[in-house]
Amino acid sequence: MSANPSRGPRTGAPGARPRAFDADSRLRVLWYWTPVVLYMAVIFVGSSISKLPDIPGGFSDKTAHACEYAVLGLLLLRAFAGRRWLSPPFGLVVLAVSLAALFGVSDEFHQLFVPGRDFDVHDMVADALGASIGAGTPWAWGIIRRFFRVRSR
Repeated sequence: MSANPSRGPRTGAPGARPRAFDADSRLRVLWYWTPVVLYMAVIFVGSSISKLPDIPGGFSDKTAHACEYAVLGLLLLRAFAGRRWLSPPFGLVVLAVSLAALFGVSDEFHQLFVPGRDFDVHDMVADALGASIGAGTPWAWGIIRRFFRVRSR
């Protein structure tokens, strides 16, 4: 209950109801999470193709996995951290890496059912490493920025 009985509960407006999820919040969720969902869909569709073309430039399959999941780790971190994604708390980095790695496991499991594809533990390691690089880079950059900001004072 609020201190002033003439006002609505903690909203500041008389008789106003608190809104748990307003239009701005919905747009923010869409802004941060739509790229994650779309990118995961692209990975899923790519995993459904029996024979993928060779990777240009002579890069290995593991490099491709690491790069692919670095982007996913970065997108997940951005979605979890919101506006703080360029200097996120370490816990959100761990959360983003964990979710990306878990998606990598599910992706490898999905490939068991695709003709010509198989489950590869080394791909999962590359996925987790890539997600760690993608989500860890903004965190490390935030530490570096704070260090130089403090030293310049």
